[in-house]
Amino acid sequence: MVECAGLEIRCTVMPYRGFESHLLRQNLVQNADRHERIRMKNADSRTRRQFIKIGGIVLPLLVVTGRSSAATNASMRSALKYQDTPSSGKSCAGCAQFVPGKAAAGPGGCKIMPGDTEISPSGYCTAWTAKPA
Repeated sequence: MVECAGLEIRCTVMPYRGFESHLLRQNLVQNADRHERIRMKNADSRTRRQFIKIGGIVLPLLVVTGRSSAATNASMRSALKYQDTPSSGKSCAGCAQFVPGKAAAGPGGCKIMPGDTEISPSGYCTAWTAKPA
């Protein structure tokens, strides 16, 4: 202990711990790696849980609506002046562009209107072309 102008100064000398500090550093690195692995595992399981929750909500909605894949292409329909009724004996069922649906009388598709799965076989549009004989 050293006194200087009424102040008391205390110094403590720590013994050399070179070997112990190396082990301490090594232990800290191992713990950090272990914590990182646990954090990554928890992050993955959180994502899986969220996916399952969302799937549990969306799938029943698709079943309830009954038309999960039904679609219409409104802009193409208006551009081609599509109508659900035949015009002067011309109908989609007799058109080369018509793609029949699962049922013969059910809605199908059209090669001209991509993504539209609600084309009526008795419909008509200005792109009508007779099927080749």
